[in-house]
Amino acid sequence: MASRQATCPAGKVVVGGGAEAQGASAALRFSTSPRPEGTDYLWTASGLSLAGTTVGLAVAAICANPIPGYEIVESAATETPNLTRRGQACPTGKSALSGGAGGYNTAILTSMLPELIDTASGYRWAAAVREPARAGAISSVTAICTNLR
Repeated sequence: MASRQATCPAGKVVVGGGAEAQGASAALRFSTSPRPEGTDYLWTASGLSLAGTTVGLAVAAICANPIPGYEIVESAATETPNLTRRGQACPTGKSALSGGAGGYNTAILTSMLPELIDTASGYRWAAAVREPARAGAISSVTAICTNLR
């Protein structure tokens, strides 16, 4: 397993990011905005090999000056059947600018994307994971929220 972080310059916050697991049978375990709380200048990712081989990991952060209503919210880690799409909405009046997701144990990400809730509420961030050896997987979803719509 490999983990890496991309860091924003001083005074900037992360507004998005991503990662790519590289190598034979490589899979992305998580790609998410800052953890722990208060590290809003980091994008963190982790990858693993499904075949026990070496994994490379490329990680990128999109950085910006602090923006109106900037807030990071995360769902609790919950077990659901494999490939169940979970979403994380923003507080009232805010919309997801981007987000991330995490799989726990040996769960791997299969999708991560914005979903329109409705025109009044804006977007939430959604993701799905799967656990190769089990019928269910534990995951969490993170949304980077702003007043921008």
